[in-house]
Amino acid sequence: MKKFHISIAVDDIDKSIKEYSKRLGCDPYLKVHDEYALWRTNTLNFSIGKNKEDSGNIMHIGWEDSRLRYFKEEIDINGITWEYFDSKSQENKINKNWKSVNYLNGG
Repeated sequence: MKKFHISIAVDDIDKSIKEYSKRLGCDPYLKVHDEYALWRTNTLNFSIGKNKEDSGNIMHIGWEDSRLRYFKEEIDINGITWEYFDSKSQENKINKNWKSVNYLNGG
């Protein structure tokens, strides 16, 4: 199964969590302190990361694809980073970036 992935930069994690939880109709699947949050719906893999300088901008887009067994990044003709990954690869990336988190993705 494929899920579209989008990650955006935000200024305030807590306010953004309230906003996007309302828009998505669910709470984040994962929250990392005041730095990162991840929502996983049936069709969307959506994350936010704290970055005051780039707030409101896309950090990257891509696809979570259960058929993949790796993590790959590409930059398109417009300079947008695309990520391709399976849920296990995303789990590994999150645990590598935030050592204090023991994120185990169930799906």
